[in-house]
Amino acid sequence: ARSARASLEGCPWRLIVAVPSGHGRDKSLIERDTGMQQDREPMTLEQRVGRIEDVSAITSLKYQYAAFCDAGYDLDGLCSVFVPDGRWAANGYGDFKGHAQIRAYFAGLSTTVADVLHYVTSPRIELAEDSQSATGQFYLLCLCKSLRQDDPSIADPVVIAGTYEDQFVKIDGRWFFKELVVNVRYSKRIAVGGAAKR
Repeated sequence: ARSARASLEGCPWRLIVAVPSGHGRDKSLIERDTGMQQDREPMTLEQRVGRIEDVSAITSLKYQYAAFCDAGYDLDGLCSVFVPDGRWAANGYGDFKGHAQIRAYFAGLSTTVADVLHYVTSPRIELAEDSQSATGQFYLLCLCKSLRQDDPSIADPVVIAGTYEDQFVKIDGRWFFKELVVNVRYSKRIAVGGAAKR
């Protein structure tokens, strides 16, 4: 009987199921993520596993960002996932660079949003050949309660949907956001009113 290692090396498709991915990934992207290109030396098992671990770490970083947002906009936590000169941008909301600007934006946002939940799905991550940088695409559904400017005691439900176009960089073995860009495609305030709850 062949060893588990030999079995994996002989059947690279086993590795694909461990790579988080969205719908509709084409063959070229699968080959790039698993090292199955025909025009270069095949990756070793260790290299393939390393890339899978990087994809998993990047996905976890994205979910951690969402958790910091949903925990009342944890400012220290949010800054910790960006490089010092990192960028956060969203059409209709602003463009901020560096920890100071990012912190100031979310500090202000926390005073106008009563509750928020980020649903981040369908990660599509592409690693650079040296596995030191990456890009990522995700879907976003954000549900929140926004305080009315004329009466902050009332909060209206807001639904936001869009996509993320992110850039990541690996520093000393740890992944960070270099850029986090939100493409807001839908935003709707539902003016039903309700007591604000924090």
